[in-house]
Amino acid sequence: MANVGKNIRLLRKQKGMTQDGLAELLYVSRQTVSNYENGKSNPDIDMLVRIAEVLEADVDALIFGVPVPPSVRREWFRLLCGAALFLLLGILDLRLGAWAEEWRQTMFDLGPSFALLLLLRPLFCLVLGWTLMQTVSLLWGTKRQSGKLITRIYWIVLLLLGLYAFLMVPFCAERLFASRLLLTARDHSGIPTWLPAFWGNLVFFLWIFILLGIAGSMEKTVAVHAESILKIDFSDVLTDAPSSDPFAGIDFATLRSTRQLPLMKALRALEAAKDDSRIKGIYLRMNGNGGVMGAALLEELREAVVDFKQSGKFVVAYDETYSQGKYYLASAADKIYMQPEGAMDWSGLAFNLMFYKGLLDKLDIKAEVFRPTACKYKSAVEPYILPKMSDANREQMQALVNSMWNTIAGSVAEARGIDLKELNRITDKLEVSLPED
Repeated sequence: MANVGKNIRLLRKQKGMTQDGLAELLYVSRQTVSNYENGKSNPDIDMLVRIAEVLEADVDALIFGVPVPPSVRREWFRLLCGAALFLLLGILDLRLGAWAEEWRQTMFDLGPSFALLLLLRPLFCLVLGWTLMQTVSLLWGTKRQSGKLITRIYWIVLLLLGLYAFLMVPFCAERLFASRLLLTARDHSGIPTWLPAFWGNLVFFLWIFILLGIAGSMEKTVAVHAESILKIDFSDVLTDAPSSDPFAGIDFATLRSTRQLPLMKALRALEAAKDDSRIKGIYLRMNGNGGVMGAALLEELREAVVDFKQSGKFVVAYDETYSQGKYYLASAADKIYMQPEGAMDWSGLAFNLMFYKGLLDKLDIKAEVFRPTACKYKSAVEPYILPKMSDANREQMQALVNSMWNTIAGSVAEARGIDLKELNRITDKLEVSLPED
């Protein structure tokens, strides 16, 4: 939520409110509002909803920023400027190229040719790539209904560029390796005569790869047709807020990337699908290494799926194996499918704590802790001063795990038509692990 504070400040100023005025309407202190805006603390989902109501804005505007409608006229003007610069650079390349070749033949100096290939040609390729991207972006934005046609045109352009690069390989090889004199010849400044051509072609191929990389990174436009099904793929990790870290989804140990999807976007998609007559149902595909980070997100996402079912549309779920959290979410579906050789984990909840008192005693280390006797439920320091869990801590931890389990088991029992006592008995006996169970 790195930009939430900036968005709150922007919307507050647009409403002409002070921090004190916003704090009074939110029933919080001015320092709390200041911390939100400065990024020192982040509001939770409930507080975001309250802030959105006070500022008369949408929650998406607080999280992702106020949407600014693009100026089509300005974008076309930028495209025309880019095209003009592209033509100018092309003319300069032709004129200066002829002059540099004449200079090389008369003065036996490769300096101008080398500078031309080093500076002008990369700039020419850069402007060409930007102009192509700007053209595709404008066509994509103004003709949403013909997204497939624009995509095909874009890939055809890239294919032609790649074909041109492929055809240039024999030409470059002939120029570079056919003549030993070409490889060994040098001008009066000591620069090999083949170096400018080699550098220019290398830069050209580099820009081809950059264009292909940009094309591969572009998000595809999804067209919603009649009788469509909304697929929620859990290979993407659902998070409570978008991450400001550009490497948050990259595992450097395996060099694999996992896409992250903010929960708010998933909830908005479910809300839109509920009222969209073209979407007939939801398919929950809980696969991959992704999933939902946090039990609170699971509960909120499940409530959204249950709310979607109020529209009368179907929900189905499938996975090869179900963890307890996955099955809790899948229980909101009308039908749950599992691979015949799959498995399921339904074993209840448990909390484990690690105590360091024995280790500290062996190391002859004593932890100095200041905890009033009346504050027996402040148990954060217990692992350093006690060898086991205190009665007060056990009481509060048991209350917490009971509350979480009652939420999970109660929702599953209600959705699947099972008595809660019977479900608890099945859990205690570990009677469910295979599809036939």
